[in-house]
Amino acid sequence: MNSALRVGYVTKKFPRFSETFIVNEVLAQEELGTEVIVTSRRLPDDGRFHPSVSRLRNAVRYLSEGRSDALDQALRNCGAEVEDCFDRIPDALRFVRSHRLLTPLGLIAEAITLVAIARRERLAHLHAHFATDATTVAYLANLLSGIPYSFTAHAKDLYREGIELSLFRAKVDAARFVVTVCDANVKHIATHLAPGSATPILRLYNGVDLQLFAPGAESLQNPRKIVAIGRLVPKKGFEVLVDAAAELASRGSAFEMEILGDGELMPSLRARIAELGIGERVKLLGALPQNQVVEHLQGAAIGTLPCVVDSDGNRDALPTSLLESMGCGLPVVSTPVGGVPEIVVDGETGLLVPPGDASSLAQALQSLLEAPRRARAMGASARRRAEDLFDLHRNSRRLRGLFVASSEGAGADRVLAEAAR
Repeated sequence: MNSALRVGYVTKKFPRFSETFIVNEVLAQEELGTEVIVTSRRLPDDGRFHPSVSRLRNAVRYLSEGRSDALDQALRNCGAEVEDCFDRIPDALRFVRSHRLLTPLGLIAEAITLVAIARRERLAHLHAHFATDATTVAYLANLLSGIPYSFTAHAKDLYREGIELSLFRAKVDAARFVVTVCDANVKHIATHLAPGSATPILRLYNGVDLQLFAPGAESLQNPRKIVAIGRLVPKKGFEVLVDAAAELASRGSAFEMEILGDGELMPSLRARIAELGIGERVKLLGALPQNQVVEHLQGAAIGTLPCVVDSDGNRDALPTSLLESMGCGLPVVSTPVGGVPEIVVDGETGLLVPPGDASSLAQALQSLLEAPRRARAMGASARRRAEDLFDLHRNSRRLRGLFVASSEGAGADRVLAEAAR
């Protein structure tokens, strides 16, 4: 193992309460011996953080305060460390001006600061999360300095309307490799966003900590409890879930439902629950830290997230909450949107229903509530599938192999060989 490997992560706002997968990935890399420096384009504004953030070895470096004179400040503060990059600034200017970038000079300033940090910390590789401006900053840092980079593409950065194809393609082509979280995403990138690119586009599933998200004592489980976790945004399907809960209640089904998460739909969901008269059955618990999420899952019988495609095309790719539910040994009920069919084997680890169909969702949930033995068998299969495909530490070793290949100057063939191991 090359314990000297040093990698810089590039994010938009770090840490974010809803993006535990980035924190977990960094912690897993550190456990493998990778020295990670996380950089963030902006200060976080969530106001609360998961306790696991305190376990990071290194302080987060912030690239910008959004100042109008950011470029001047970056040149003043980093001039000696990036002086050899000055001749390439015109290339960076031409790039940002040729694309629809809202803060072109600010992005160049962030890239200059990132290069200075990378050199100060002796970083061999940069890795961005989300194919948006964080990856643009990594691209510009590469353009200015030659430091190799990669990025992970998730969902909203791939499917929403308004993606500038030429910009996306440029970032793919310049990357050493691109990681995305499901086969459905790989196909979408290769078919619609960057067809024919020579850059390796690799599926690497998000992982969860299966020591933390593990089955609890059977005596603590409520056989009538359904748990759903996620940001309260349209693509998660919580509006459909609330309507399904009302239908379950109208059928006389005995159940309790907990919805864990926060977001823009909180007021409308609360109002809809009151309107339907199911407030005693359906509880909105807000966003909770991971240790409490585990407790709620370990006390439940079913996990669910009825994903839909939003009006702007945005959708989930590989919902972490489904992986966490499976890790805790729960059968999961969802929809065949994005990469969900890669998570849920219909009839084996859970059930899939048509997106947006509250009646079918209610029927699927009721069928598991009324057949607890079948539900437990599905939950056991779900746990085994999580162990086979979604183990954080196993998948992090694969990602580290890619970082090693890049830091050693490997070309596409070497990267693909490492990824196939």
